[in-house]
Amino acid sequence: MVGIPQGMKDQELRAIRATHRADPPAERELVGLAFSGGGIRSATFGLGVLQALKEVDLLGRIHYLSTVSGGGYIGAWFSANCRRARQRGDWPWSSPKADWDASIRHLRRYSNYLSPDVGFFSADTWSMFTVWLRNAMLVQWTVVMAVACVLLVPRLLIPLFAHWYDYGDWLTEKGWFVTGDALQPTSTATSVRMADGKPVVTDGPFAETKEQLGGYYILDVANLDEAIEAGARCPGAMYGTIELRPIQDFPEQPQG
Repeated sequence: MVGIPQGMKDQELRAIRATHRADPPAERELVGLAFSGGGIRSATFGLGVLQALKEVDLLGRIHYLSTVSGGGYIGAWFSANCRRARQRGDWPWSSPKADWDASIRHLRRYSNYLSPDVGFFSADTWSMFTVWLRNAMLVQWTVVMAVACVLLVPRLLIPLFAHWYDYGDWLTEKGWFVTGDALQPTSTATSVRMADGKPVVTDGPFAETKEQLGGYYILDVANLDEAIEAGARCPGAMYGTIELRPIQDFPEQPQG
């Protein structure tokens, strides 16, 4: 009983020892039993635990009972029967000699608490059905909205691709466009080198770098200023870098 004020602790100990006069426990001998939530399944499991502890005469050694949700359902049943047994002067409800059969039969008969009054015209039945229908519709609506969001993603990309089409039209109007294309990711690359006079082929790019060549344009411009104008207008400049390089001119081979 750590962290409890001394006065409250003494009061708790007196109350516990009053209900366990035959074998009053010391402070370090206190035992608690907790039943968690989980609906009728948790309550059914808790009932089995109580019956097992009763059969081995350990239930009477429990000093605290903590419950929640479905555990509270069976915990309330046990606490109420303990009080009724004392009032009737019967064997303690935690004793192996206590007869639980009639009470358990009553519990099972009325444990259908989700729909107590079964029948087509029962308000309980229709309430249960409408609750199920509501939950099912909410789940279906969530799935439909998730699929709709996924299907809307391509529409968000339309403006981005439209910029590229507009850029191509603009280059054509300027008379600068010669050719160009986009490249697939570097994961599709194949590298080739010669070793001992034989080609050695490896999967992947020549060098693993964060920067990747996404595509190329070949433009016919008059000077560097026009090349810079074309590079600045490129949509790729908004999220990457445009590298401008002139084509290498080679002298013509003499004929004859």
